[in-house]
Parts: sequence; C-alpha cells; structure tokens
Amino acid sequence: MSRRIPRAVSMHMAQNAFARCAEKVNTRKNLTLNRQAVGEVVSYCTMIAANDTLDFDRDKQERLCTEMNHRAEVYTVEMSAYGQPKAREKLRERTAPMLDKPFVLPAGQYPRKQREKDALAERRAAGDLVIRFFIEALDSMGYDRAQINSTVEEARKNYEQFLEWAKDGEYAAYTKLGRCVAQMTGGSTEVARVPGAGPIFSTEF
Repeated sequence: MSRRIPRAVSMHMAQNAFARCAEKVNTRKNLTLNRQAVGEVVSYCTMIAANDTLDFDRDKQERLCTEMNHRAEVYTVEMSAYGQPKAREKLRERTAPMLDKPFVLPAGQYPRKQREKDALAERRAAGDLVIRFFIEALDSMGYDRAQINSTVEEARKNYEQFLEWAKDGEYAAYTKLGRCVAQMTGGSTEVARVPGAGPIFSTEF
C-alpha cells in the first residue's frame, strides 16, 4: 500500500533539489546562499500562487511539489551531462514557448553599487530557475498556456509582496510568508531562513 508524502516534506524535497542546482552553479558561499534563499522564497510563492489561482486541493499541492522536484532533478542531470550553460539553454528552450512574456523577478530597491547589481543578477537567475521548473510542472499536470501565465504572474506578485513585507525586516517577511503557507496547507508551517545566511532581502528586524 502506497503512503502519501506529507506536503511539508514534498515542499522541502523541491527546495533541496533547487539548492543542489544552486551549489553546482556557483560555489562562492555568499552567492550560493543568496541563490538558495531566493529559490526557497520563490518556491513558496509559486505554490501559494497555484493554490490561489488554480484552486489546488491537497492532492494537486503534493503533485506540484513532486513535479517541481522532478524537473529540478532533470536539470541537475543535464548540468552533469552537458554543463551549466547548455543545461540552462535546454531548460529555456522547453519553457519559453509557454510564456507570453519573459519572467523578471522584482528587484525591490534599485541597485546602485556593483555588489548590489551582482546580487540582483544572482537573485534573478535563481528566480528564473524556479519559475521554469514551475512552468514545466504545471504543463505536465495538463494546465494550458493561459492558466500557466496567470499563475506565473501571481507568483511574481507574491514575491513582490514578500519584498514589501521585508521592508519591516526579514523576520516579519518570513513570518507573514509562513502564515500564508500555513493557510494553504491547513496546518502550521515555519518558513525559515537558509542556514548560515545573514539577512539577504532586508535588515534582520
């Protein structure tokens, strides 16, 4: 008899798969943590967007997590086989036809210094990766182009809202995001910062 994977476990499976991709892309610790933190937040934003836009039930939530995890694993295998640039190119070729317009992760504050510009580039690369896994997952679940695009836009808005919350400190932003996830899953869920990472989106408080 098969056992259902708990939703929280499924979410962490998808996030951990993304983290492995991020580590292979860039081994510099601070940039890796930046990618992982953004990847996790965007992952939650996509799941909330699917729940709100497509009216997901428990089974669909779990399937989405499983499908995103699978797409991340496929990307990891392709990176090992072809290298990161070719794997990213193949991912874009698969997903670009399903998008009405390119996905651009909101910047929040406009970057002025070079290190801020570099950090934003890392965030957008991480967000782009998760969104493309999300697109592939929704496509495999049978959703059409219009549904995929409306849900991707909702995910973008969710991330934008997270950045607004972060103006009051990262603790406040993660707490509010956790409440949204708990409301979606019907249970208590803690959305924690990536271990070892300092404040990335804002100040601590």
